[in-house]
Amino acid sequence: MNTNTQQATSNNMPTRSDLLILYMDRKISRAEFEEHAPPIEEEEAVLRARQISADPLPIGPGDWQGVPTNEYQDAEQEEDAEQEEHEHGSQADTISEASTNRPTRVKKNTDMRACMRDGQNIRVITGRGKNKNYGNYRRGRNALQDIETGNYYSSPTAFVKAQHLKIGKDVSVNGWDKIQCFTDDGWVVMDTLRT
Repeated sequence: MNTNTQQATSNNMPTRSDLLILYMDRKISRAEFEEHAPPIEEEEAVLRARQISADPLPIGPGDWQGVPTNEYQDAEQEEDAEQEEHEHGSQADTISEASTNRPTRVKKNTDMRACMRDGQNIRVITGRGKNKNYGNYRRGRNALQDIETGNYYSSPTAFVKAQHLKIGKDVSVNGWDKIQCFTDDGWVVMDTLRT
């Protein structure tokens, strides 16, 4: 070990990272940081010296050693479950096998034919409500047509993305939630029309 490293370990000199924290917290100036912070090579030597010289903590006969386990807690929980089962009877009779499985997710229909009529008007509001872009549903192509450009989009999400790109925003959205369709009840969100 060189003399700088010995001095650093014996004097408990602050490390470069300690001084950096003080500088970031504005407790010392940049000049003080540069003056007192050891160069990075010395810092590594100081850290290695501290690790080597660190005395391990003494372990007494009653101290815990080894890998932590939950055996004690698991055994208690099993005993509690057995006791409750004995007192209240087995619950296996009352719970059906289907209810123990994870819940089934209802998948919504992604086919626009099922919820739209030919020529139905749609709109997307973009730019914090400033821009309204209109289109129509075309049943023959099963696509949404942009009235301004005449382009067809095979999904609501593609239509919405194109409308946002017109104002210079690249977004990741669910088109079913952003498109409004004109119905007998007025403008409604397209997602509410799905079954």
